[in-house]
Amino acid sequence: MAATLDVPAKSLVRDAATGVLHAPELARFATVLADAVGGVLETGRVPLVLGGDCSILLGNALALHRRGRFGLLFLDGHAPHTPRWA
Repeated sequence: MAATLDVPAKSLVRDAATGVLHAPELARFATVLADAVGGVLETGRVPLVLGGDCSILLGNALALHRRGRFGLLFLDGHAPHTPRWA
C-alpha cells in the first residue's frame, strides 16, 4: 500500500512562544500523518515513511505513541559531522 499526503504550504510566521516556523501547519500535518501511519499499523504492516525534513518525525511518533510502547528507526541523509579541535 502506498500513499502520498499533501504537505501544507509553509508560512513565514513564527510562533511567538517557541519561535518555530509554521507551527500550526506542522501540528495539523503531524495529525494527518499519524492517522495514515496508524492505518498501516492496523493492517499489521510496518510503515515506511519518506520525508524531506526532520519534522516528518512528529506524525510518526504520534502514531506510535497512540499505541503505547514503540520503536522508531530514523535515518538522516546528512553526513556525520566530525568536530575539529584546535
